[in-house]
Amino acid sequence: MTDSNSSNWIRVADGLTDWDTTWDEQRFIGAVFDALFLKKNLALTTRLLIGIDETWFNDPQHRHLFLAVFEAATLAYDPENRVTATGVLDAAEKASGATGWARDVFSQCSERAGVFEPVKYLQEEAPLWWEKLKRKKLQTRLSRADQLLGLPPNLNTMQDVRDYLSAAIEIVDQEPTCSSPSSNPMMDSYRKFLEPLPADALIPTGMTGMDHILGGGLSGPGAPAGGKLIIITARPGMGKTQVAINLAMRTALQGYKTVMWSMEMQPEQIHARLFCALDFMECHKAGRTIGGKMTYGMVSSGKLSDFPQIKARYVANEPQTQALADTFTVIPGTHTAKGITNTMRLFARDNPDTRLFVIDHLGLLDTGSNPNKAQTIGEATRLIKTTANELGIDVLLLSQLNRSLEQRQEKMPTLADLRDSGRIEEDADVVCGLLRPHYYDPEADPNELRVGILKNRQGRQGDFNVCIDNDACAIYEAFDSPL
Repeated sequence: MTDSNSSNWIRVADGLTDWDTTWDEQRFIGAVFDALFLKKNLALTTRLLIGIDETWFNDPQHRHLFLAVFEAATLAYDPENRVTATGVLDAAEKASGATGWARDVFSQCSERAGVFEPVKYLQEEAPLWWEKLKRKKLQTRLSRADQLLGLPPNLNTMQDVRDYLSAAIEIVDQEPTCSSPSSNPMMDSYRKFLEPLPADALIPTGMTGMDHILGGGLSGPGAPAGGKLIIITARPGMGKTQVAINLAMRTALQGYKTVMWSMEMQPEQIHARLFCALDFMECHKAGRTIGGKMTYGMVSSGKLSDFPQIKARYVANEPQTQALADTFTVIPGTHTAKGITNTMRLFARDNPDTRLFVIDHLGLLDTGSNPNKAQTIGEATRLIKTTANELGIDVLLLSQLNRSLEQRQEKMPTLADLRDSGRIEEDADVVCGLLRPHYYDPEADPNELRVGILKNRQGRQGDFNVCIDNDACAIYEAFDSPL
């Protein structure tokens, strides 16, 4: 059943009702040909092509015509290139590997174009076309998930179901990127740069040196370009997890949701470290401690009751702990990069105030049966980076260093020391290397922690010092005095 006056064609095949995009494809191709060759309007042609790509076309011949028009519009900006309709049709046939079809198909497209209104098309018709194309992809993923649900349940099957459902949700949420003919992205950016950043653009980390490197802090809800991938790397025992926990804790205490994937520790171990670091921070604010320092060993071994004053302080701090519990989530176990990024999307969708993800650590990701670990790790960092960018939420990704550092006299990490893949440094926006001089020199300050900025896509490199208290699982500024 068809209606030539509407783009909402339907077809019935194999018992399924679906939209047919043939009419939309023909009308669009006819319109861009008209704009480019009859009206000689290159600006209009370019606006129509923005945001539409070959994946929108179900008909392969339409796809080849679109790509040929796209290339012609690009070449037309150069006055030395002579672009003709005949040349476009010949290019489409050459790309398809078949001849004799382009002129007939083009004739059909021209008939469909009719009176073409660009503004209405980009605002109303292109989004509808996009929704039609989603339907087929949704059917495929939901059908596959339904098939898996008919199998005996096991962890791998249920993870696959979850992946298919997550992919289906992604499809539903995708929006066409067509630009309105009246929009001008460059001028929009020009005007935006004249305005001060919104108050919620940045989230201070509580570490002056780190905030300076990040241009003021982590990406807040009002950040113009959020979604940084921040790598924290060091040899074992240097304090990677401790730094990450303290940064995440400070973010969570500002009311922003944070999620930490811990593949080395159980949630209770992370919680014990959080409680100690929180107590340390609160004591610093008060300028004193009563009854001594709360330590990880004290909390994890259940010995708080042996220290009445510390226990009383612990109990009195419950409101702050509850606030932390409401915003800080720990996810244990081994995960794939795909599983983590799917959860990132789902969590961010359910919690719009999410501002930080922490993954501890890259080397423990489940890489499956692929023997090429460097390739899998590279694919994982790329997936995590693109997801962070898509969501506009920063990710702290912890990574080990290879052993070559141990053979050098200078122990501060370099980018070349990153283990498993060069893609880590390519995808990262910021790479922080950690060094505790006391680890190699017993005469050095046991509380000193050097943070080297090995890469900073948006700013300077260099290093700064903070202090680390292993017993209290705390990171504090070098100019503060230890408790």
